[in-house]
Amino acid sequence: MKILQFCWLVAILIGLNACGNSGASEDTKEPSKKEAKSGVSIETLDNFDNTYLGKVNDQDIQMNIRRYGSELSGNYWLKGDNHHDQMLKGVLHEGDFTIELLDKDGKTQTKLIGKLTDPQQLKGKTTDANGNNEKEFTLTKFDDSVVLKLALEPIEVKNESSDKSRSILISYPQLSGITDMQVAQKVNTWIEDYFYHSTKIKEVEDAKQNFKEDVKYDITYFSNEVISICKQHHLAKNNDTQMFDDSHGININFKRGKMYEIQDLFKPNALAELNKLIIERISKACGNTLDEATLEKCKVKPSETTSFSLGKDKMTFHLTERLPYKMRGCGYIRVEYKDLKEIMNPSGPIPGILKHLK
Repeated sequence: MKILQFCWLVAILIGLNACGNSGASEDTKEPSKKEAKSGVSIETLDNFDNTYLGKVNDQDIQMNIRRYGSELSGNYWLKGDNHHDQMLKGVLHEGDFTIELLDKDGKTQTKLIGKLTDPQQLKGKTTDANGNNEKEFTLTKFDDSVVLKLALEPIEVKNESSDKSRSILISYPQLSGITDMQVAQKVNTWIEDYFYHSTKIKEVEDAKQNFKEDVKYDITYFSNEVISICKQHHLAKNNDTQMFDDSHGININFKRGKMYEIQDLFKPNALAELNKLIIERISKACGNTLDEATLEKCKVKPSETTSFSLGKDKMTFHLTERLPYKMRGCGYIRVEYKDLKEIMNPSGPIPGILKHLK
């Protein structure tokens, strides 16, 4: 396999005036309830989406924590450790919090117990899963005010079988200029893995079918902390007698090392309203010919990361693979942000995009 890098860099300077931030990270309070157009009551809960740094049990740690009302969730990793991110969960009630750091099997490794009196800090004591071995800890909120000067480096990966009947071309971007080296490695590995996933990169020499595969990308949104990349995947088998053409999205806060999920973008109890909108648009695009079982597959789930991409004035839901082959074109659902205003998470990335549009 040959890995060819373009010899040029596409330098993209990220300016405060040009882009704006990806959304507020402090506690956000609104009227307790909002009536959705469907009549469903969507409650706006106290929420935030913060990153905290510090030491837990003498180990440097980074935690990405989202709050919805009394519920805390997110992930963490040990700085300097190349292990995969681990999940966390917890509760916050009247300022008192308990956060459980889970291992890869979902079992509690460490508990963090304390009081949140200042959103800039988490302070308290750690214990093991059984409540023993108490130690004090202090975690400080990540300073996201620093403006990074980033560059995109386009990468091309080409491979061809010895008889030239099978070939693959994968193009994807890598980011330089992220000052935290571990975050930089995580972000670029996420992007690389995402573009290699579900391809025939390992089958070029041995596959039984002839094929030509192209995987390309578009940058759909790029601010001073968020990048959204749309993956375009085209596969032709046996001289185009079988075709596969699809796309997905990946949306990353590259300052904080956070890959956005559906639940980061929308209010926690508004998912039913979001799915109602998606189903209505897919059904209309397909001439109301889809059955209930197919439409049910098109509903998005809270933890999904690649079924959407962010744009400058709208977001796109990439749901083509959930539809019958001849109906796949109906799976591209583009929704203007103004149509999502009532259900978007005020601490998510969309409000920052809207500030840029003003």
